[in-house]
Amino acid sequence: MTFLSELFGALGTTLALVGIYGLIAYSVTRRTREIGIRLSIGAQRGQVLWMFVRESLVLVWVGVVVGMPLALVLAESMRKMLFDLSPWNPWDVGVTVALLTAGGLAAALVPGRRATGVDPVRALKYD
Repeated sequence: MTFLSELFGALGTTLALVGIYGLIAYSVTRRTREIGIRLSIGAQRGQVLWMFVRESLVLVWVGVVVGMPLALVLAESMRKMLFDLSPWNPWDVGVTVALLTAGGLAAALVPGRRATGVDPVRALKYD
């Protein structure tokens, strides 16, 4: 039972990170023209990258704020199946939140770095 719980927890965390990566990559693709305009009028590449990192971190933290109460409610319902264990382990929750934050940051850096490396002239022609 413990192995399955860990497996499904890891799978859920992985799916959340893949979803965040997909959203940010899609946002970068849709906003290629905007990125080209920002870069051509003088925005620094770091500023554009920070824009995508900030969006990703907002997504992660909104998910944490919404998901934490749901997780607490579901953990209480699982209390009967957890023998001599607390359903609320602050260490596990902290590690999961830290991993989601780090994963969200990494998920934003990959498409964000790709977007900031584009030539502004090519980005303006992109349609």
